[in-house]
Amino acid sequence: MELVEVTPTAVERRASVAVVGWKALTAQQARAGRRLHVLAPGERLVIGMDGRFHDGRVLRNADVNGEGCYVVAVGPAVAAAVARRRTGQVPGSPPAPRRQRTTTPDPDVEVIDLLDAILAQDAPRRTVDVLL
Repeated sequence: MELVEVTPTAVERRASVAVVGWKALTAQQARAGRRLHVLAPGERLVIGMDGRFHDGRVLRNADVNGEGCYVVAVGPAVAAAVARRRTGQVPGSPPAPRRQRTTTPDPDVEVIDLLDAILAQDAPRRTVDVLL
């Protein structure tokens, strides 16, 4: 989850939205030492504004004064500890390493397709006489 610092206008504050420029977000990511991450509509993020953190969700991409930007819905405030846990980092620090979940097949475990077994068991049985 991405952390985005914004300074909303009075209109944005009343409408519970924030407009985040692509260049501003790229600069924030570079200052924090994070990789460039392009946001997609529907993606959740943490918004830092006025020293508080809020839930947020990208509504859409837009063009404001010839600059590309994201329109973000600002949700309820969250505690700083929750914001750090969600983003995996503290503003200005390097990103926390991401855990990768990998599974290895166990050779002693047999995989059974239960759906085929149930369908075969429930199938009506008919006896057919074949004359040769």
